[in-house]
Amino acid sequence: MVWIVLPEYKQAESVYWIDPDITKYYLPYVQQGLFKKNDNKLSLQCLSTNSSLFLKGADNPDSLRGNGLDKLIFDETQKIKSEAFNVLSPTLVDSPHHSVLYIGTANGFDHFHDLCLLGDHSNQIEKGGKEITPNPLYESFRYTSYDNMTWPEGSPERASFVSNINEERAKYESMGMLDWFEQEYLGLFRKRAGSVFPTFSREVNLIPDIELPKEWRRIRGWDFGSTDATASVRLCQDLDQNIFIERCYKQRKNLLKDHAESVISQDEGLTIMGAVEGYGDPSGAQWMSELTALGCPVQKANRETSTNNQSWVQLGVGKIAGKLTPREGHTVYLP
Repeated sequence: MVWIVLPEYKQAESVYWIDPDITKYYLPYVQQGLFKKNDNKLSLQCLSTNSSLFLKGADNPDSLRGNGLDKLIFDETQKIKSEAFNVLSPTLVDSPHHSVLYIGTANGFDHFHDLCLLGDHSNQIEKGGKEITPNPLYESFRYTSYDNMTWPEGSPERASFVSNINEERAKYESMGMLDWFEQEYLGLFRKRAGSVFPTFSREVNLIPDIELPKEWRRIRGWDFGSTDATASVRLCQDLDQNIFIERCYKQRKNLLKDHAESVISQDEGLTIMGAVEGYGDPSGAQWMSELTALGCPVQKANRETSTNNQSWVQLGVGKIAGKLTPREGHTVYLP
């Protein structure tokens, strides 16, 4: 029993069931009567071995429960919800010779990067400040766009293909976006490719998990989400105006009461300061009113004067980027 899992079910259908670059590999077996194809279930069955392959989407992780699997293939791993991995791991237990293949595109130092480091026995994967020891049960492989051998060496198509990649490299390099090219075309893990805060550095901006003094000032920022997740970040400021991200919260589809209870539980023990003051998007007046009534005080964030929506966002991004940038001669002392 084999499953191929993509971030969304429709994506699985369009990539593996419709795209002729993929279907050309299995349709001849269907036409010869060796494979049985089921368009409703997006499945193939090999009649001689009674093996089956199903396409699945991770957009509804609970629907993936139940089946025992022998081989599991994740495609676009970097975009798959973490709940899907948790649900599918137990399905492999009953198969003593099971295997898992993770396919993806480099996307910063995320969970896919963690998996690649687990199989990096030849020290080829960028570490990104992480200390992950390779596991003998894992093996990692990296292929660049140049490794695509759809067209044979020496053919006009191959020459045109390589020339196009080289032109793309020159274009992105001239735009100061070489990191983006190296990520998308060479499969290299880059922290700055497409990032909002290119000055962020794991080596500089991340510190060991420590307890911060209760008397330091704390505030909380809120991002309200009806469709997307609701998020909250608690910040702590020392006496030298350095800011620490101390607690984070992010959940979707919860009731407002559940959001409030989870965040209030993060603030237990901060009796010196009492409830942590919160700030939210001025457009979420109803959210702020109800959260305040539930014990999470939230007030609207005051916008800088004479700024429109776009410049307001850019102003905030610029201020945070400034906080992330090291200052020469400035030392941050930890408690």
